[in-house]
Amino acid sequence: MDADALQQRINAITWCHPLTLGGIETRPQWHVRRRFQRRLKFLQIPQDLTGKTVLDIGAWDGFFSFECERRGAARVVAADHFSWHGPGWGTKAGFTLAREALGSRVEDIDIDVMDLAPERIGTFDVVLFLDDDILPFPDLVAAHVDAHRQEHRLVAGRVLQPWDEDSANASWAARRFASSESRDIDEFMGGNFSVRRKDAIEAGGFDENFVRVAYNFEREFADRWRARGGMIQYVPIAAIHHLKAASGGTRSFGDHLRTVLPGHSVGNYYYLLRSQRAKGRTREFFARPLRAIATRHHLRRPWWIPITLVAELSGMAWALTLHARGPRYCSGRYRTEI
Repeated sequence: MDADALQQRINAITWCHPLTLGGIETRPQWHVRRRFQRRLKFLQIPQDLTGKTVLDIGAWDGFFSFECERRGAARVVAADHFSWHGPGWGTKAGFTLAREALGSRVEDIDIDVMDLAPERIGTFDVVLFLDDDILPFPDLVAAHVDAHRQEHRLVAGRVLQPWDEDSANASWAARRFASSESRDIDEFMGGNFSVRRKDAIEAGGFDENFVRVAYNFEREFADRWRARGGMIQYVPIAAIHHLKAASGGTRSFGDHLRTVLPGHSVGNYYYLLRSQRAKGRTREFFARPLRAIATRHHLRRPWWIPITLVAELSGMAWALTLHARGPRYCSGRYRTEI
């Protein structure tokens, strides 16, 4: 493939990962490349993976899959479904082109994360399940595993935002999910929690009516979990740093303050319609459009007020439609597997 043809094919794809294909950068922005290099350094993936097998869950464009192959892995399997076929802007085109351009032997499997099981895909020496918007603390996985050994069924970890200090004496009342106080809590943050697959499916799993940005999907699950008598244990040693990267993830649906689309608002309205535990939910449901424009952004830029109102009212109508159809919990095929 000549350079001009490769450049044209690269330009036709919206990329998430910064790859170098035939000397051409898929995402040349320095801050994007730096972020991924920082991730590689923090993950401490061995430089020499000779003879190892690697599973990359949520591979998307394949940055980490191809890196593991470069480090000598005998077999690398890139697994994804949502980023290749989900409702966002991601597709499989980037991975397919990168594999071709690199002459790579990385295998791909189109599979939903809920379908991953040793019986279907085998076992691997190294398993990657990564998010480029967080930096995990070194003991993240071990802390979750240890909490489950103590019979905790749903474990919520600590989430430090960019403005949070890592304080050893932070109370829950003052810092909530940035606190260092172990305790039982009523909800959890979707970026850092663990629950046994069997327990999650028996509770119905996550309601797939939380579409697009899916705000409050974990809150609705927590409500159902607690209604079944379940407890949520906050374990601060299981911690991550949330980077709030400028692109990717929920940012692919635009800035909630600067969009006419309802992707950011629909989840909030749907939660208020579904939840039996939200206090004053009817009042909050109808007050949300006004709350959405009561910001400094709108005070300084009043021309965004009608645009935001359109986004909010569209989200409200969408949520009403989803609610009328009923929740979309785990299908029967998942329930019969346990």
